[in-house]
Amino acid sequence: MFLTEQVRPAFLQKGFLRAKLGPPEVRLTGNPNKKLPEQIPVYVPINPGAVYRWKGVEWSGNNVLSTMTLTNAVGLKSGDIADGMAIEGGWDRVREEYGRRGYMQTKIDPQATYDDAAHTVAYHVHIEEGKTFHLGSVVITGLSPTPKNICAKRGPFRKATC
Repeated sequence: MFLTEQVRPAFLQKGFLRAKLGPPEVRLTGNPNKKLPEQIPVYVPINPGAVYRWKGVEWSGNNVLSTMTLTNAVGLKSGDIADGMAIEGGWDRVREEYGRRGYMQTKIDPQATYDDAAHTVAYHVHIEEGKTFHLGSVVITGLSPTPKNICAKRGPFRKATC
């Protein structure tokens, strides 16, 4: 869990999209007949691999949002370091863009294509927009029908009086 949530993101941010971590190893040294030390070193083999650069993204299935809007939501430019955390954030922003338009169940399926010789990554993203949701009505409970703390502002530069 620690490797996945704490260590791996540090490599992804720097473009090491194919970093291989672990498994953790415990290496005990010394006399096996003595009591174990309070702290035991744990070693994690790491092979960071190559740093990848962003090549671009192709979209399919998008009808509501334009390709330009989607690409801008991802926020990476061709040649940028392929920050894996920024890429994931980009997919989240695409979902948010759809959500703002009432598409609450939009599914995106990003598929990476790695060019190991050029150290670039490109994505093809298929989108299932789903159906649109509309707000029907809002019911607010727990408020008094005549608010007691109404402040009146008198004039554009005067303080409000309550």
